[in-house]
Amino acid sequence: MSVPGPFGGFGFDPAAFGRMFAESGPVSWELARWMVSQGAGPQANVDPLRRMRLEELLRVAELQVGDVTGLATAPSGHTLSVEAVSPAGWAEATIDDYKTLLERLAQSLAALGSAEPPSVDLPPGAEALGPLFAQLPKILGPMMMGMQSGMLLSQLSSRAFGPYELPIPRPRRSALLLVPHAIDTFASSWSLPQDDVSLWVCVDEVAHHAVLSLPHVQRAVTDLLLQHAGGFRADGIDLESRLGGIDPNDPESIQSLLGDPEAVLGAVRTEEQERLRPRIDALIAAIEGYVDHVVDVVGHRLIASYPSLTEALRRRRVEEKPSDRFVDHLLGLELTDAQFARGRGFVHGIVERGGDDGLARLWSNEAHLPTPAEIDAPGLWLARIDL
Repeated sequence: MSVPGPFGGFGFDPAAFGRMFAESGPVSWELARWMVSQGAGPQANVDPLRRMRLEELLRVAELQVGDVTGLATAPSGHTLSVEAVSPAGWAEATIDDYKTLLERLAQSLAALGSAEPPSVDLPPGAEALGPLFAQLPKILGPMMMGMQSGMLLSQLSSRAFGPYELPIPRPRRSALLLVPHAIDTFASSWSLPQDDVSLWVCVDEVAHHAVLSLPHVQRAVTDLLLQHAGGFRADGIDLESRLGGIDPNDPESIQSLLGDPEAVLGAVRTEEQERLRPRIDALIAAIEGYVDHVVDVVGHRLIASYPSLTEALRRRRVEEKPSDRFVDHLLGLELTDAQFARGRGFVHGIVERGGDDGLARLWSNEAHLPTPAEIDAPGLWLARIDL
């Protein structure tokens, strides 16, 4: 049974609604999952033949990436497989994989829950809601973060081809989340061969997976992003005035508050985060530049439409609206053309001076991860590692 919900008239199980209020912790994950179900659409079944074709292309990609990089692409004793999912399935899995990062973000905005209860004039007959409104600051903190998390991941799922739409480490698995609907829609929109786009996606995702699954790289990226997420401050949020505008008889007034990114994320960037930015930018630029290099090598070998495909992908990246990349900025990632160009320049400089053997040392240990200065001067990096 479903009943009209308090968020825009959608319906959902009353028991699930009750669990949202009963949850402890900085984020209402029940609400996040519900938002995903509303925003990312239903979990449509993927055609088994489409999944099998992706498996075949993934085999090719895994062999090629392993040959170019020398890196393991799957846990020892395993080969990669495809977990073909809908956009909603991608978002559901990503909630679990990003959970620690989103909880750290919520904790840094914990001042939201320390506000004094607002004064709300309840209409006749609604006096029973008084205790609920007295608890709103404590309730709305986790609920607002749950709603925002669900909305942001739904937004990401609308464009994701695979697990590394954002270069954020995930638990090391032998199955990669691929989204056939997004891959096929892109291929059709740009009149590109479906297999060419699918192979590009497989190579790109396997290359990301190989680098971001290295323990020292995973640790370095995760630690920096967690520090960034923990650095937000909610000093600019006037929660009392926001809550005072809620009309208990108007569900849309609650939806308006919870659905407003500024209500939760109206935080200013702190000095701590500004100090982290160059280190995050440098590491992500190196990862993306390296992955682009690997994809170029394999793409020129195997993908007949590679020049047209890369132009379409570049335009896809350039034409994204700022709102499409809001979650990237929130999590500390600046995935701009300039950042990708920095990474490509760094990797090109290494290959030009040190060859493939020099590039292979980039991921050999934590001490070889580049500094911000080295990204713009790869000769400094080569000198530091004695090449």
